[in-house]
Amino acid sequence: LTNKDESGMPHNIDCHAFLGPGGCLAVTTTEENQTKTARFNLLCPGLFVYHCAAAPVPIHIANGMYGLIYVQPMEGDLSPVVSEYYVMQSEFYHEP
Repeated sequence: LTNKDESGMPHNIDCHAFLGPGGCLAVTTTEENQTKTARFNLLCPGLFVYHCAAAPVPIHIANGMYGLIYVQPMEGDLSPVVSEYYVMQSEFYHEP
């Protein structure tokens, strides 16, 4: 993770697929012009959310700093399904 934000705001990755306190965000928190590298074993297959959890969290998420990560099982694939849906709420802020 490389933080090239010139505003001086910290950024991180809170990945709900990572095992550890706060999705390991303490490991991935970067300040301006800082780079961090982390390795994680993804042990639970499924679909997980990730997002920036640096304050103010709603502003980071409103600026698109979130998404999905699909973790495949070590062998095979997840059970087949008829349909898959993912619904996520987001907030948008604008000037009046």
